[in-house]
Amino acid sequence: MGKSCREADAFTDMSRLTCLCSCVIQGVWSAHRASQRGLCGYLVPGMVHRGTEEHVLWIFFIHLSWRKGHRQTMGKVYAGRNGILGALTEDLTDTSQESARAIAQLKYTPGGAFGSCRYQLPALEANPAPYERLIEVFKAHNIGYFFYNGGGDSQDTAWKVSQIGARLHYPIMCVGIPKTVDNDLPLTDNCPGFGSAAKYVAVSMREASLDVASMAKTSTKVFVLEVMGRHAGWITAACGLAGDKEGDPPPILLFPEIPFDEEKFLAQVHQYVEKYDYCTIAVISLPRRMWSKRIA
Repeated sequence: MGKSCREADAFTDMSRLTCLCSCVIQGVWSAHRASQRGLCGYLVPGMVHRGTEEHVLWIFFIHLSWRKGHRQTMGKVYAGRNGILGALTEDLTDTSQESARAIAQLKYTPGGAFGSCRYQLPALEANPAPYERLIEVFKAHNIGYFFYNGGGDSQDTAWKVSQIGARLHYPIMCVGIPKTVDNDLPLTDNCPGFGSAAKYVAVSMREASLDVASMAKTSTKVFVLEVMGRHAGWITAACGLAGDKEGDPPPILLFPEIPFDEEKFLAQVHQYVEKYDYCTIAVISLPRRMWSKRIA
C-alpha cells in the first residue's frame, strides 16, 4: 500500500468518534445533574449506513459509561431496532441484560446489527399520533434521554422528537449525533462515517486501477468507479487519495458541484489513454433525471 492510502488511515473514525462520544455523554450527564431528575432510561436508536460501525459504537460508549459509575443517574440503556421504528413499535433491546463481553464486541460489530430504516416522521401539526406513541413508549420505560445518530434525515427526526418536550409537555433531552458517509451535514468538518468510506474508496480505486493497468494492452482501457455521496463530492474527492504522484490514477474526478463538460471530459480521457494506455474515473452516483444537468 502506498503512502497516500496509508495516510488515508488518518481519516478513520475511531478516535474522532471516541472524542465525540465522550463530549456528548459528559454534556448529557452534566445537564442531568443540573436538572436533578431521578433515575431514567436512555434510548439510542439510530440510522446507519451499510457496513459502518458508528451506531453500535454509541451503544458501546453509553453502556460503558453506565457500567463505570453512572448507574445512579442512568437507569437503563435501550437500543432501538431499525432506528425510530424501534421506538414507535417498542422493539427495544435492554443492554443491561447483555454480558460485558457482548457489549465489548460492539466495538467490532457492523452498524447494521441493530437494523436501519428510511422513515421520516410527519410534522407534529400534520399528524401528532406518532409523537403520542413515542410518549407512551418513553413513559413505559422511563426514558428521559434520546440519542439519534445519522445524516440529514436522522437529524430531522431528532429535531422533531425534541418537540415533544416543549409542545406535548413530556420531559425529554434529545441529542442528534452527526454521522454520515456523505460528509454533508452543516457545521461539521469530517463527519463520523466519512473517514472509513474515504479510506475504502481510495483503496478500491487503487486496486481497480492496478487491475485495469495490467490488462490495458489487450482489454479494458477505461474504468469508471461510481461512489455514494448524494449531492456532495467528498467521497469522489477521497478517490484521489489512491495516487502518490502526478500521473497516478485516477486522473479524472467528476464532482456534482461542478457542471459537466462532455467535450473536455472526452478529451481528457483520450489524452490519458494515449499516454498511459488506460484511464480510471471516479464519479458520484446521481439519479438519472439529474445527469443532464450535472454529469452526463
